[in-house]
Amino acid sequence: MIPALPAFLERYPDIELSISEADRFVDLIAEGVDCVLRAGTLGDSSLIGRRVATLEQVTCASPAYLRKYGEPRMLSDLSQHRVVNYVSSATGKHFPFEFVQRCQVQEIQIEGAVAVYGAETYTACGIAGLGLIQVPYYRVATQISQGLLKVVLPHSPPHRCRCRCCTRRTGRCRPG
Repeated sequence: MIPALPAFLERYPDIELSISEADRFVDLIAEGVDCVLRAGTLGDSSLIGRRVATLEQVTCASPAYLRKYGEPRMLSDLSQHRVVNYVSSATGKHFPFEFVQRCQVQEIQIEGAVAVYGAETYTACGIAGLGLIQVPYYRVATQISQGLLKVVLPHSPPHRCRCRCCTRRTGRCRPG
């Protein structure tokens, strides 16, 4: 978003922006917020929402973690692994790991010694070898290219089929 702001402000010079980044649910009405970018499925709402991007997710771990625990090859291997749990600031619950196999979304709760609330901390815990993490690819692309993290379970990707036909609402593949 930030790289697009110079052109936006050039086109709309009378708009003043106040930008914030947070891993919490923002109540647009109560907090007087005009626009928000959110990840995930849009719940029932009287507000207008538009998809602006699709975030490719990956499951990854540090090389040190993989040397210690081995690399999971299939979902059944996850019972022998640890994760870094990401906590929802809205509910206080851990987000489950999600995988797609045969066009079915599977949510899996996995034991972890660490639970975090922030995206930067989450990634740092993965790099430190504290467990598997599931993150948007853009967030860890550099760490993957530097060998600090390695993608695991590429044949069971988070959130959607390789054919990009899954819908998270039903958890099933839709044709076309």
